[in-house]
Amino acid sequence: MKPPVLRLLCDSNPMCFGSTSAMLSVLDFVPAESTALVNGVTAELLARDSVVDRTISVNNKSPESMQRAVDFEDFDAVLVVSNQSNIALYADVGLPIFFVDVLYWYGPHKQQPVWSLAERTFIQNFPGVFDRLESQVYQEPPVIVGPLIRQAAVSSPGRKGTLIQIGGARSRWIRPGDNSLFSEQVLSWICHQELNLPQPLTLACGKDAGKAAQHSHLADSIHIDSFAYDDFISKLQQTAVYITTPGQGAVFEGLAAGVDLLFLPPQNATQVLQLAIYERAGLVAEGLNLTALDPLFDHSALEASEEQLTMEVLRSLNRINTPEVAEQVARHLRFQYETLNQVHAVRRAFIEFIGSPGGSLVAEAIHRWWCEQWM
Repeated sequence: MKPPVLRLLCDSNPMCFGSTSAMLSVLDFVPAESTALVNGVTAELLARDSVVDRTISVNNKSPESMQRAVDFEDFDAVLVVSNQSNIALYADVGLPIFFVDVLYWYGPHKQQPVWSLAERTFIQNFPGVFDRLESQVYQEPPVIVGPLIRQAAVSSPGRKGTLIQIGGARSRWIRPGDNSLFSEQVLSWICHQELNLPQPLTLACGKDAGKAAQHSHLADSIHIDSFAYDDFISKLQQTAVYITTPGQGAVFEGLAAGVDLLFLPPQNATQVLQLAIYERAGLVAEGLNLTALDPLFDHSALEASEEQLTMEVLRSLNRINTPEVAEQVARHLRFQYETLNQVHAVRRAFIEFIGSPGGSLVAEAIHRWWCEQWM
């Protein structure tokens, strides 16, 4: 019997673009009618993407809000990317769960209920993932997949300009223009006289971060935009130099595109830890992390909760918002640019270690499960 079209609910972590772009990389390959929950920055990607059939605006960090906004009988399964807020709710209403953890290496433990409640689980590869997986005991081990990113079908033959990417730059703890001036700081680093980057300059970021950046006296020196995901990937393929904060998806996208890639300092908790991993792997020279730029950085926060570390990151970024540190970051960016040939081999090895894009593998598992229900 041929199965009907799968009605798939899609729940990504609203804290960042990374979980949402990972979800889209799976939806590219799932034959389904996809309904995405949108909240905050996630709407900037999900509401503008062709693989999403419709959206539901709801606080998907609140099970109570979810119960009011979502009729679960309208769905056959749910794809969840790194948001565990509604797992118990999905289990209670009998909705099969397909769970993807893009930050499996991060956090104190991986024994939450989702690992036993989900129909299938997947984890995005990264240094530390295999060792952690080996130390855990699950009824059915998660499947390790390669980077959950979307790639352009055709590479652009001519590359020009510089693309600077800082993601959504917003979370439940980070509010651009309020308690975070990161997007303005980035302009002070990128437009510094120490640098001579290929022109024109484009800053890709969430809408709120873009509005905050417009307040900088340097805003006229750069084009600021909030791209749909496909448009961003297309722009990346056309750019000569790509400068990004050290988030997983953003770095994976740059490495996969084969573009000259430079790193920015981190803007949140997980990026502080990820940059340290990239440094240890030899992808970028030390000196950009907040522990290096800020002598007053509280190292004990590195072992604290995500919220506590995020608060210390915000305090640290405020402390280093000085002309002296702007010059220091600009010099580091120039050093990265001038020594790219020295890290090419290491970066190629890192790509091989991470593996091929994994969205299709997650999608195939969902489709196979759905077909099995109709045999």
